[in-house]
Amino acid sequence: MHVCETLLSPFDRLEIAIGKWGGRQLNEYRLYEYSLLEKKGNIRLLVLKKRWFFSRPSCELIEVGLNEAPPFEAISYHWGRKPPSIPINVNGAFILVTSAIDELLWYRRSIFTSHCFWIDAICINQTDPDEKGSQIPMMTQIYGRATRVVVWLGAPESRKDTRITRKMIRALNWPEIITSTTQLLPGLFGNEKDAFVAVGKLFSHPWFERIWIVQEVAAGK
Repeated sequence: MHVCETLLSPFDRLEIAIGKWGGRQLNEYRLYEYSLLEKKGNIRLLVLKKRWFFSRPSCELIEVGLNEAPPFEAISYHWGRKPPSIPINVNGAFILVTSAIDELLWYRRSIFTSHCFWIDAICINQTDPDEKGSQIPMMTQIYGRATRVVVWLGAPESRKDTRITRKMIRALNWPEIITSTTQLLPGLFGNEKDAFVAVGKLFSHPWFERIWIVQEVAAGK
């Protein structure tokens, strides 16, 4: 796994840099226009199409009944403090999103197949108060129906950060952490200082400040 990260991480960063630099400009697209949901209880899913190297993510919005929805992942993330300003390609038009969603779409693409996601900022028409009023109460059902809930904390800054986060999550799955933190964490990270710096960095992420995560994580399978 470390060998794969060593080989792929620099390539991923290079590909994303070139992909963001090239391609069509924002003013060449039209703004995406949401249509009303056809039936009560329907939701939209974002289909992230297959990854084509050095190209921007391409997406499609589809409407499905919640109980008939194909397998999808529900995304739990922090919106950020800045308003949506980054265009993404959806159905040949553009939707403005935050940097968190933009990063997610770059890093979650697959060279093998398309993937379906439910992301509130995209799958709910944020300019329609009536739709928001009907969709937001469904969020517990949506997260519960999802194949899994993905917590997106942002793109890794380095391979070291990736390894530290993976170790931290592995540690949180061990019951012993509750009673033997002093012995367990240094064993995972090499020394006590690295251990507690890693813990502090992980839990200082603004995602942990959101009250919605209680619902999103608890409802997930």
